[in-house]
Amino acid sequence: MENCTREQLEDIVIATQKDPHYPTDIQLMLIFTDGNRDLSYRLLDRYGSLARICSLGVEFLCQSEGLSFENASKLVSLRACASSLVGTNRKGELLERYTRSRIIDYFAPLFTDDSVEHLYLLLIAPSGRVRPPELLAKGNVESCSVEPRAVIETCCNFNAKMAILAHNHFTGPCPSLNDVRFTQNLAGLLAKMNISLEDHLIFFEGYVHSMAESGEHQPRHYRKSSLF
Repeated sequence: MENCTREQLEDIVIATQKDPHYPTDIQLMLIFTDGNRDLSYRLLDRYGSLARICSLGVEFLCQSEGLSFENASKLVSLRACASSLVGTNRKGELLERYTRSRIIDYFAPLFTDDSVEHLYLLLIAPSGRVRPPELLAKGNVESCSVEPRAVIETCCNFNAKMAILAHNHFTGPCPSLNDVRFTQNLAGLLAKMNISLEDHLIFFEGYVHSMAESGEHQPRHYRKSSLF
């Protein structure tokens, strides 16, 4: 498989500057691997997405044949750079950029431990600043519980305007009755603090269930064109 030429890489960069939503994972990988097609496809095949690759450590990535320390460092730094850039945008720009699929990509790399359930919380401040997902609880293969008070305190400490929950499931149904009750109860408590719980995502057997999209949870300020 031939590598990209300098001219081909320049075309990708120019197109990206015109439209930030233009590049695919493979096109971005080509930029960060100096046009090495074989390495780019190999990494994507192994880890599934650019978001997953960027969540890995530099030393771990350097074990991949053909990936230099410099390029591994750039890939790992890409996630922090993206979060910083999005966090400085105005609220409207943030909501437009954070589609449901992008939120899912943000959470997906966190659910690599397939032994127990994990619950994460992502927060967005009124300014549009994003706080990366924080691990709230770690359970077992059947359940993962957290006190609503802990979620509320975390939101208030960050001065959050919106919050998104995500956790993984190993057994059905998806969502469980407890998931629905917990989400609706927490949403009501957060609403009293003027905080909108935008969604609760459940990662289950390669599928992502959105409680907002399915109607099991309706955010306080819900609109079809709001966050997603």
